[in-house]
Amino acid sequence: MLKEFIPFIDKDRYLTIQLFEFLASQKKTVHTFFEIQEALQVSQYRVKITIHDAINLSKDFPTFKLTFENDILSAFNINNSLLNKIIDFEAHKSLRFRIFLHTTLNIYSESDTEFQRNVGISPSTYFRLKKGLSQDIGSSKIECMKQSEVFARYYIYQVLVYFSYFDYFPKCIKDSKKFIKMKNSIAYCSLIWKITPTESQRKQINYFVAIGILRSKNQHHIPENDNKYLVEVLSQEQVLLFMKHLSKDWYLLEKNALLVTRYALTFLISINNLPVSQLGFLKNFGEIQSVTNQQVDIIKDLAGTSLVDTNIIDCQNKLLKANARILSPFF
Repeated sequence: MLKEFIPFIDKDRYLTIQLFEFLASQKKTVHTFFEIQEALQVSQYRVKITIHDAINLSKDFPTFKLTFENDILSAFNINNSLLNKIIDFEAHKSLRFRIFLHTTLNIYSESDTEFQRNVGISPSTYFRLKKGLSQDIGSSKIECMKQSEVFARYYIYQVLVYFSYFDYFPKCIKDSKKFIKMKNSIAYCSLIWKITPTESQRKQINYFVAIGILRSKNQHHIPENDNKYLVEVLSQEQVLLFMKHLSKDWYLLEKNALLVTRYALTFLISINNLPVSQLGFLKNFGEIQSVTNQQVDIIKDLAGTSLVDTNIIDCQNKLLKANARILSPFF
């Protein structure tokens, strides 16, 4: 999974991650300098710097221990849980990741000049790193982000969820009025659509909404030509109630409230978070039901009399949610 997100990590920091990946994959705790060099595929000079950087990390992660003497590296308590924390740590410290955050969310409302001064880089270094980041992300994704606000938000969401960025967010921003309002809106959404998210889904929803707020703050709103990326909905009671909430609490015009409602519902379907009983607001629900019924008939034919009614209903509900997701333009 990390491979897709390597562009956001500075090269030297990625080498440190690779060292910990190697250590976490080994059963033994003692490794020779040659073994490490062979695993990292870099020069001896680069290996020494990487080992030094890894040892320095123990100041931030006292749960593990590294020592390096006589070309022997001893490593204790290196596991996958620690590796995930180190990946997050190194990403958050990477200039590439910080440039991505600045250009897509600009959380602290800084100009390019202020950002460069605060991270300690020159304008030429900033533009060189920014260009390299765009090239590594890929022209197709960059173009899609320019053409579609929905795509841009979802891509930013994927990156930030992977690196658990908001888990380490400054408390002063988490406690701001907008983020308190965000929590209230999520609670209201959960109430009217009877959503009971898992811990993982709760994190996904929080990240998704926070990114929407930050993009809107920077005047990156969802345009009407992004319609094709959102589910079509019927004017059912819950849809109208949520639109009214957005109009009252977020001061959105009716057409914008409808776009945001469709955007939120499309996302909830994409993470399998809406109960089957709540899918009736979809304009294409009849199509989804038809496809599901055909699949259930095939399963019944294959299973014969061995399939009891409760299993059929459970299977049908799971297929309804899966088909709603697959037939969603967001997916």
